[in-house]
Amino acid sequence: MALVVSLILIGCALVSAVWIGVVWGSLGKRVGNGWADPLSIASQNSTVITIVIAQRVQLFGGSAVGLWAFVQGIVAVSKNRGRKAGVAALTLAAIAPILLLAASLISYSASLPK
Repeated sequence: MALVVSLILIGCALVSAVWIGVVWGSLGKRVGNGWADPLSIASQNSTVITIVIAQRVQLFGGSAVGLWAFVQGIVAVSKNRGRKAGVAALTLAAIAPILLLAASLISYSASLPK
């Protein structure tokens, strides 16, 4: 069960990270010597509020489910109830935040206006 949850978590995290990164990048505005924070233009664009909510849901929901999958993997390994699947679940739950950050940054930087 923990392995299935970990796989679903990574899939959802990557899809949402790319989506959020692309939208944040496309909202970037060139200002003087740098980029304006999309939150500073929230009153001008209602999409920003939706993206902020999506980011928070992704952050807190993904963290809760990832922690649950991590704990279930530990239980599976320690009780010898699906040791291989438990180790895989532990690995995936530990790698998910790193993949999420990488996907967010890559999609954000790729979608910035030139």
